[in-house]
Amino acid sequence: MFTWREFEQTVSWGLVFTVGASLSLAQALAETGAAAWFAGVLVGGLPYLAARPAGLVTALLVVVSVVHLGITNMSACIALLLPVATTLARSAGLNPIACGLLVLLAVDVVILYPVQTATNLMAYEAGYYGAWDVLRLGLAMLAFLIVFTLAAILPYWRLVGLPLTG
Repeated sequence: MFTWREFEQTVSWGLVFTVGASLSLAQALAETGAAAWFAGVLVGGLPYLAARPAGLVTALLVVVSVVHLGITNMSACIALLLPVATTLARSAGLNPIACGLLVLLAVDVVILYPVQTATNLMAYEAGYYGAWDVLRLGLAMLAFLIVFTLAAILPYWRLVGLPLTG
């Protein structure tokens, strides 16, 4: 047991507010129809990208990484983007499961700002590294994820029966 004052001093309030704000934003985007609007905006570029799977994968990974900056909580970001990605995949004639897995990979691998994960935020608040360190590593991870996805993941998925295209 400890006192309220001890509790206040040990809790990472930045983390509490970040998670709360992220979950609220994801809920608001889903309920107001903004997520559906966003999917509609992205559908405009699909005819061009659907003919070029490498371009579609690259665009999907980059868009998910950028959206993850605004929806910092991983669960909330995935909950928001999975329906968008699978809807887009169906509209483009692509495998929705493969596109959903790409969303999961991008949300999990690419961290561009310390508040995107609780552990990074705690280490950042403790002063172990700065925001620029996280951004540099995150951009390197995004580039690595794009190359690795195109070179290894998509060919492997095709071999095990999960092709990106029909």
